[in-house]
Amino acid sequence: MSMPVTMRALHQTSLNGPQDMRLVTDAPVPGPGRGEILIRVTAAGVNFAPSGSGGSCGRTATG
Repeated sequence: MSMPVTMRALHQTSLNGPQDMRLVTDAPVPGPGRGEILIRVTAAGVNFAPSGSGGSCGRTATG
C-alpha cells in the first residue's frame, strides 16, 4: 500500500479556543525518523481541554 503525499491536519492558531482551529487539507505527510514508524490514522477526535486551552482537566474540591 502506498502512502499519500498530503494529509488533513488541524492547525491551532492561538490558545483562545476551538474557534481558532483551521483545517489544512494539504499538509505534507511527515517521514519517520530513525527508530520511528509512520502509522495511518483513519479517525481522530479533538477534546478542547487538552488541546492547549491552558485550563485544568480535573476538578478542584472545595469546602
